[in-house]
Amino acid sequence: MEKCAIQSKDPYIGRYVLYHEAAICMDIAEEEAEKRVREELTRWRDPKEEAPACRQVALLKLKDADEEVYYRVGIFLDCKQFQLIGCRLGSEVLGWRPIHE
Repeated sequence: MEKCAIQSKDPYIGRYVLYHEAAICMDIAEEEAEKRVREELTRWRDPKEEAPACRQVALLKLKDADEEVYYRVGIFLDCKQFQLIGCRLGSEVLGWRPIHE
């Protein structure tokens, strides 16, 4: 993280310089916040460690019996298991991402 320090011991520095430095600091903070949000939204969650909320729709990353990885949309029902549509037999949920409206 870059440091943003708006400091001046010179009493004659114009307000433009302070506003410009403040704008730069705000841009840096916004970029860092956007990066954190993007990382959180694209992070795959391990269903064994972090379960979604009940009745939450999620994008699922699955592995079938032939070790092929594929993706489906599923719903986490009754806080215990995912309901999958078009799931291959013997599939295992490797990860999930929430689907935000």
